[in-house]
Amino acid sequence: MTTVLVTGGGGQLGYELTEQLLQSDFKVAAPGHESLDITQSNEVESVLRELMPALIINAAAYTDVDGAEEHEKEAYAINALGPKILAAQCSALGVPLIHVSTDYVFGQLTGQPHPERETPRPGCAYARTKLSGEIFVRRSGCRHLVVRSCGLFGRRGRNFVKTMLRLGQTRDSVQVVADQLCNPTPARALAEALVQMGQVLLTPSFERYDVYHYAAQPACSWADFARAIFQRARELGLLDHEVKVEDISSAQYHSAAVRPNDSRLETMRCSAVFNLGMPHWQDYLDEVLLQGQEP
Repeated sequence: MTTVLVTGGGGQLGYELTEQLLQSDFKVAAPGHESLDITQSNEVESVLRELMPALIINAAAYTDVDGAEEHEKEAYAINALGPKILAAQCSALGVPLIHVSTDYVFGQLTGQPHPERETPRPGCAYARTKLSGEIFVRRSGCRHLVVRSCGLFGRRGRNFVKTMLRLGQTRDSVQVVADQLCNPTPARALAEALVQMGQVLLTPSFERYDVYHYAAQPACSWADFARAIFQRARELGLLDHEVKVEDISSAQYHSAAVRPNDSRLETMRCSAVFNLGMPHWQDYLDEVLLQGQEP
């Protein structure tokens, strides 16, 4: 049975990847940080030589966007040095790597979804560290895919959907940024896509190692995403009152990190190469909302 190593197995994407890989008849090793620290080269080499996986999917990441402003060194270790170490070991052992990255590498406003060929201009520490990780993977010489996605929300872990549900259960109104556009993307949908991409990557004839964008549709503002969450939560009986979303600007949302005003991703390349359709995020709201509020 083919073994796939999923780093960051304890996160929301790692959880979904494990489920999808098992359903696709792969043998899965999905250690969390406590079992595999990707910033330690000797540890990574030991695990890879023991497991001898056919494929590695790197879902490990430092995702505290505001925290990275004060702890950029820690974020860099996980988001940049970790992928560098993984890619170097993959190159040495001939193992292909799928590295998951983020829309945040695009800090600029262009008025249209960002294509893969666009030059990234990260606007915060988190984005800088994630872009460095991409660069290390691409320069490593290993067979790789770098897959950027946007606005992940899943059944496990913390995310925007669960945060809105928690706030809505105790408030009549919530202020949400209305001038930042994104593609909210279900973690389960991304996991399904990564498994399919991995199956293609493992075919002997595949040579299109590159950066790809995968993101759900339609794009929307964070404020409109919140409205959809509250409406569906009421329909499911999870809220017993209407929650008003008050639009605010990015300038009014006080945070340590500068967030992109337009995170929309162009996904045509991914669709064409891997024959993937982009999901509708509304179809996944129920399963996330019904998991209960954020822990």
